[in-house]
Amino acid sequence: MKTLKLAGLAFIALALCTVSCKKDDPKPGESGSSLLTGGRSNKYWPIHEANKGGYIDKDGNVKTLEFEFAQHFSYDMAAVSKTREITEKTEYNDVVSTFWDYNNSKETEYYGYYRNNDNIKHYNKNGDNLNDSDLYDNYYILVPYYTEETSTTEVYGYINHNLEPVIDYKYREAYEFSKNGLALTYSNGKVQYIDKQGVNIGDTYSYASEFYDNLAFVRESNEDSYKCIEYKGNTFNVKFTLNSDFRYPNSFHGGLSHVETEDYKIGFINKEGAIAIPAIYEEAGSFNDGLTYFTKNGSDYGFMDSEGNVIIEPSYSDAWQFVNELAPVKQGNKWIFINKEGNQAVDGRYEYAMWFNEGLAPVLEDGYWGFINTKGEYSINPQFKYAYPFINGLAEVEFSNGWGYINKEGKTVWKTESSLYFNLKSAKDIKAKGMATLKRLLAK
Repeated sequence: MKTLKLAGLAFIALALCTVSCKKDDPKPGESGSSLLTGGRSNKYWPIHEANKGGYIDKDGNVKTLEFEFAQHFSYDMAAVSKTREITEKTEYNDVVSTFWDYNNSKETEYYGYYRNNDNIKHYNKNGDNLNDSDLYDNYYILVPYYTEETSTTEVYGYINHNLEPVIDYKYREAYEFSKNGLALTYSNGKVQYIDKQGVNIGDTYSYASEFYDNLAFVRESNEDSYKCIEYKGNTFNVKFTLNSDFRYPNSFHGGLSHVETEDYKIGFINKEGAIAIPAIYEEAGSFNDGLTYFTKNGSDYGFMDSEGNVIIEPSYSDAWQFVNELAPVKQGNKWIFINKEGNQAVDGRYEYAMWFNEGLAPVLEDGYWGFINTKGEYSINPQFKYAYPFINGLAEVEFSNGWGYINKEGKTVWKTESSLYFNLKSAKDIKAKGMATLKRLLAK
């Protein structure tokens, strides 16, 4: 079977087995160290308790609990939020309607929508304050305008690995830093990339994706097309403009990006924007370990390589990506683990299963989650309402009365009895959350 090496997995610190393994190589799914970390910290883990966010160390000691919300560290930086008074600027340029200006005998355009709110100040594009006499019936503004609104709200900044503030609290939303040192933020109705000093990089956009493999997709507010940009020398170079037949470009994994057509069919493009795999799939994952899962009808799942060749025939009712040479797949009404030849590689059949990392995988049996090793033996017996794969030695789990972290011996490192953290109500919710995080971990 053809095996492909993926440039997007260069962060993995050891060579995984491909077709065969040397005697001392780890078996599929096994490793003594983290295979997938996505730049995540091995020093601090985020916690949330009593409506506050903070961090614990690996032994469960609370290091700080001062934030409204705390995100995972990524490449030594973490987005955290506090309540602050901020002033936000929003531009309105779109023509809403027109009316006949009798004084000047011409048709005049309305721009924007006026909300009569004492907390919002209105300005035209020259920066002149607009009052009621400048507004048409207190409803439409006769010139392009922008607003400034001051409010007390939750805003994000960033801290470093010493838990010190390094970027001020000023973003409505803030996301994890990528390997190239950039993070995506949202304020004033626009998205913007910043570096680790908080310096804005590039323009603002109506849409922008996080960087993966040093590439991202952006869209200007006045454009319908997506552009693929590359970060070089503190600036962005446009690599290509996405074909207008496609929308919703995904991040690059294994050199390919997953795109969608207007009739919701999925295909893949390469880093030059050319079609690599036709858009004929109902669903498809991102490439990892040289393969991705796919389905053409929404019910029969198989695996293909990056040239679109079917490697494992569609014979499963659901599937995850390959991670560390193993993939969870649903066979009938049970989940099993298969290798890249399509053979069952781990003993056991489960109600649900997620991927192996650090030699263990979370599985659901008799309504509870536990962790198995690559022999199918339970290392941690089923006892949790939900469990997430291990990263850097700890796993997030949901108990019957709260959530927290456990270590690989199954010992509770930290726990809170606050409201449910995961809020997952179905297998679909579990897969959606899991795939989003897995994509992030693989790409970084």
